[in-house]
Amino acid sequence: MLKFITALSLTAVLTACAGHSQTTTHPHHGKDKLALFAAHHSPEVTAAWFFKKQDLNDDGVITPAERAEGPFQSSKVSFSKIDLNKDGKVTKAEYIEVYTTHHRRQKDQSV
Repeated sequence: MLKFITALSLTAVLTACAGHSQTTTHPHHGKDKLALFAAHHSPEVTAAWFFKKQDLNDDGVITPAERAEGPFQSSKVSFSKIDLNKDGKVTKAEYIEVYTTHHRRQKDQSV
């Protein structure tokens, strides 16, 4: 059940990211930058990029404060959905796990 909720949460994160200021049309591909990045990189690399953008002080974790101030602050996904071990911070490993789990489910559903 937690994985299902996590997948739904990540869908909301990705939806929010698509509306972020970095979504501009690529002159040759006609897709936004985030979609292009994700299309050309593995889910793990894409997740690591999203994590880096949210780790504002570059200490290797995302805190609730960084989440509230960061580029994806408008995300409707609560911090607790990404904080898998409920320790009050999200590590890169947690973030990648949530993202890649969601990506695998999306891929399995499209087959």
